Amino acid sequence: MRRGIYHNRGNNPKSRKTWGQAAYEWLNQWDGKDFRRQKDAVKVLLPHIGTVPLCNLNNASFEGYKEAQQGKSASTINLEIGVAKRVVRFAVEILEWHDYVPHVKTVKGTVRVVHPLSWEQQDRLFAYAKPWWVNAYQFAVNTGIRPNEMFGLKWNNIEPFMDGMIAVPEETKNGKKRAVIVNSLGKLAVERQKKYGGKYIFCSQSYHNKGGRVVSWGDAWSRPAEKAGLPKGDDVRGGMYILRHTTAYRLGRVGAPSEVIRQFLGHANANITEHYTDPALERLMEWGEKITVRPQGKELMLCNIGLAS
Repeated sequence: MRRGIYHNRGNNPKSRKTWGQAAYEWLNQWDGKDFRRQKDAVKVLLPHIGTVPLCNLNNASFEGYKEAQQGKSASTINLEIGVAKRVVRFAVEILEWHDYVPHVKTVKGTVRVVHPLSWEQQDRLFAYAKPWWVNAYQFAVNTGIRPNEMFGLKWNNIEPFMDGMIAVPEETKNGKKRAVIVNSLGKLAVERQKKYGGKYIFCSQSYHNKGGRVVSWGDAWSRPAEKAGLPKGDDVRGGMYILRHTTAYRLGRVGAPSEVIRQFLGHANANITEHYTDPALERLMEWGEKITVRPQGKELMLCNIGLAS
């Protein structure tokens, strides 16, 4: 950022350009990760600050937006406020439409706690979910994959590896290529998806998008989760990310070092090689197989949780 960019406040004649105009230019040049998330945030913000000139944008401009976000978590609101500020920073540094980025207060909220699934809770969740979703949940809880990565997986993104598979998502959070370790139970979930067709492994089964990419999964999760009696409340982080946290928790319970857990979840580079022969991946697969066995030594009985059909 150029020096003095916050000191020449409001003297730029182009400051009459609106936040919405700047957001349009910002999205058009976006080449980073999570474009969909940035675009969705802009859509939420536009009705509230889209027509506000950059020179008039301040903390008070966001009051209407904040009041309209009842029911949203503080982290989501603050993420969207962060997008609004990045748009202004783009207008300052790249477009040179404005001279400073205003201070906008973030909101405070309850810190939400993640409750990893017990094996009994997992059984109940799977019992109330439709078979197609059981396959997706089974894959997610055994790989720790993020929902967006999983629903973007195509059949050419997977390769056999040891007793399981290696998946290489085309869509990742940071935009970098990474290996997803798919243990034997995750592999079984993939094999059971073949009968559904579609270019995506976990393709949509909805009437209007059958065979296409899944773009929404909130209701598909919340209904069986509620019937299964999973923890809920303002202080509980819910949704499919519970499965990812469950993967991390189970890896820790079987003794996996923190670095292994980070690599397994994609927080660190797993050293992908062209033919997937890297010893590091073999070690990760060995850890992945350990979470297919319940603490009592009893393997997960797929026939009892809806995967047998």
